[in-house]
Amino acid sequence: MNTLLYVSIGIVAISILLIAIFAIITFVTAMKKVDQIKEVIGRVETQVDGIITQSESLLTKANALTDDAQSKVDTLNSLTDSIKNLKTSAIHMEDSLNKVSDSFTQQGEPTKAMKDTLKWGDTVLSLYNRFKRKKQES
Repeated sequence: MNTLLYVSIGIVAISILLIAIFAIITFVTAMKKVDQIKEVIGRVETQVDGIITQSESLLTKANALTDDAQSKVDTLNSLTDSIKNLKTSAIHMEDSLNKVSDSFTQQGEPTKAMKDTLKWGDTVLSLYNRFKRKKQES
């Protein structure tokens, strides 16, 4: 019975020794994995920092493009307003021309006084042009 007790104690001692060895092997393996994880995390951090830098750069460029597009839209709005004003002016000018045309049409044939005035105006312009040519020639 004593031998059986010694054999049992030996088996228990060997079992504890094996458990300790396997625990050490597991701990060493876990430490290696932790080191590998640290290395991977370091690389990921580097890549994330690069991505953040590029994202910030892209965001800055996008903001600049947005500002540029907004200024161009504002310019187009001004141009649109100018075209609307030009259209309004053209409509007023057309109305005025129609009124003048209607007034000429309603007046009918020119009177003798109107004809004489036109002749005198034509004569004065003709004399002025002759005077101007002679002055240039001399």
